[in-house]
Amino acid sequence: MPDSSLSDSSYPESNLRDANVSGEWAASQNTSTPINMPGNMSSDTLASEVVRDVIVKNENGLHARPAVKFADIANRFSSDVHVHRHADEASEAVDIDGKSVMQLLTLMALPGTKLTIRAQGIDAGSAVDELVKLIDDNFGE
Repeated sequence: MPDSSLSDSSYPESNLRDANVSGEWAASQNTSTPINMPGNMSSDTLASEVVRDVIVKNENGLHARPAVKFADIANRFSSDVHVHRHADEASEAVDIDGKSVMQLLTLMALPGTKLTIRAQGIDAGSAVDELVKLIDDNFGE
């Protein structure tokens, strides 16, 4: 039989349910980590989106080794990273998760393939800059 001496207010979940969007529950818990809720967000924490087009130029295209390098860099950032391969005569357009080696390989990006890198999050600009640099440097090959 449940202990009837415990009330709903004994559980943080019930306090969270009653909290408003200003982060009142976090303040009541004496925590130093703010909860980023809409009423509590500063302009520094708002996500941005950065989009840049690149052309794969290296001799072997985006094969396994470059895909691992790309995914490793993308995974260093908290932003979501997506890659879009544009349609051409031989293939359809494809959108993939840029943090997945397997999905990057499905792009079948040969030399001359146009890709669009799109990142969304607080560090989107840095993520896209580093990924474009990797491609422009022919994946270090």
